[in-house]
Amino acid sequence: MEEDEIICIKTDDINGITHVGLKKGGLQSIDVILHLLHGDDYSFHTIKDGIPKEVYHKYSTEGKKPFLTIDPNSSLMDTLNFLPECP
Repeated sequence: MEEDEIICIKTDDINGITHVGLKKGGLQSIDVILHLLHGDDYSFHTIKDGIPKEVYHKYSTEGKKPFLTIDPNSSLMDTLNFLPECP
């Protein structure tokens, strides 16, 4: 299984995360990350407060908009907002 670390984010005008920066793979869109997470070949993590956190994909409460989260039991979108903005 391939694993990579999400190290930064890119946001749109309303602070929604559109892209993430990967330690090994440069800048990738959320759609690419979601596609990779659907298979069994990739996993992603990030570091929060010095602790590695697995990254999960979820859908909004309306079930339409996919997003990434570090808390699989939460419905909060964009819990990766603690990461710095990618250059």
